[in-house]
Amino acid sequence: MNTGRKRPQFFIIDRAIVSDTLKKVVDAKRALRENSHISVSEAVKAVDLSRSAFYKYKDYIFPFYEDSLGRNLTFSFDLKDAAGLLSKVLTTIAETGANILTINQTIPINSIANIVITLETTSMVSPIEDLFDNLKVLDGLFNFRIIARVA
Repeated sequence: MNTGRKRPQFFIIDRAIVSDTLKKVVDAKRALRENSHISVSEAVKAVDLSRSAFYKYKDYIFPFYEDSLGRNLTFSFDLKDAAGLLSKVLTTIAETGANILTINQTIPINSIANIVITLETTSMVSPIEDLFDNLKVLDGLFNFRIIARVA
C-alpha cells in the first residue's frame, strides 16, 4: 500500500564533510541531552547556532553511535593470540552493560584470530562510542570495524 509518503533514505558519512551547521545541531542536541537544566535557546547560543536552524535539522541528523542504542550491533576485529586478551575485551564490554549475543572466533593463524561479536545495546550505561574507543586502545587488538546494525 502506497500512502504517498516517501520512505526516508539514510547515509553514513564522515563528519569531516558534514556542514558546520549540522555539526552544531548535533552539538546542541548533545548539550540538551547531557544537561536537562538548559533550554534550547541556551544550547544553540552555546554552539553559535540559530534556533530556526536547530529546529529545521534536529530530527534529521544523529550521531552514528547515539542511534545504535537499543539495537543489535555486530563488529569485527583481529586479536593477537595472547593469554587473557580476549578476557580483557569481554570485561571491557561487560563494564558498559551491553549484552553479548554472539561471539565467533577463528582459529589463530600466524598468532592472529578474527573475532566477530554481536551486542544488544539497550542496557548500556555509557555511549557505544566510548566502548569502541576503549576497545581500540587495547594492545593486541587491531583492524576494528563495524559490520552491521540491526533494530
